[in-house]
Amino acid sequence: MKPQNFYLGINPIIVRYVRYYAKCIKRLKCFAHESIEDIEQELFCMIWPTVKKYDETKSSFPTFVSQLVKCRTINLIKKQSCKKRGGKEGISYVDSEALDGIVDERYHFANEVADRIDANYVISTLPEEWQTLCKQLELRSSLIPAGTITKVVVKIFPGGYGPNGLLTKSKDTDSIYVNLEFTVVEGPYARRKIYQIFGIQGSKVTEKGEDVWGKIGRSMIRSILESARNIYPHDDREEANLARKIKSISELNGLQCVVKVGVETNIYGEKNKIASVITPEHGNYASFMKSPQTVNWNL
Repeated sequence: MKPQNFYLGINPIIVRYVRYYAKCIKRLKCFAHESIEDIEQELFCMIWPTVKKYDETKSSFPTFVSQLVKCRTINLIKKQSCKKRGGKEGISYVDSEALDGIVDERYHFANEVADRIDANYVISTLPEEWQTLCKQLELRSSLIPAGTITKVVVKIFPGGYGPNGLLTKSKDTDSIYVNLEFTVVEGPYARRKIYQIFGIQGSKVTEKGEDVWGKIGRSMIRSILESARNIYPHDDREEANLARKIKSISELNGLQCVVKVGVETNIYGEKNKIASVITPEHGNYASFMKSPQTVNWNL
């Protein structure tokens, strides 16, 4: 049964450790008739005066809280055992190792997760070049923020359908699409990849016979060409129209264009997507194509 206490305004690290140890000692005989909420409250009362004495020069806050709650838990076990035995000491020897023996193996994982909060503190004590490396690794393990504008290079993932086998045909719907990989060229997210499909021909049409899915995909491909070849979307001159044409879908391979990155959620979680393609009419298009920069903003 989950505890009913709510601890608004209290550091979640403190709450996590108090609940962790309260759950562990609730299984002891001397706490059999105590509610887990009462145990939590007792622990909070015991640790609170000392929490205010935390010194950041001596340890990280999670480490300090972990040791503090553990020590107060030992004291609470002794106090409760003595109370149940009419004031006589019931447990003659309880220390850190003895408490670890009380803790069920399944709770060690929760403890380990809580300890990981120490990561930022540990990183801050590393040499500067190591800190930089850790930040780079963190960037690689997280999503590119939504709204980021950056330059990418395009690559086709062949699906074995159509000319040269570069297109893909869905086995379920018979829709035809091109599967593209966008690799960030430069900046803090360099070499990060975004994968997205663009419709060529959908399996369904509207009452007017319009292939909406295919139209959207072809429009995005047109924007990629305009961004890569410096064509204004509303430029209808003959040379501009010729530059928009491709003899083969393979011409998308190796193109560099500017995109705005988005974030979407699917059954596997969150992933990056191409929210839009930035074309020359955008004020900073030229600077993005020429210089190694990314920026996080909303158009």
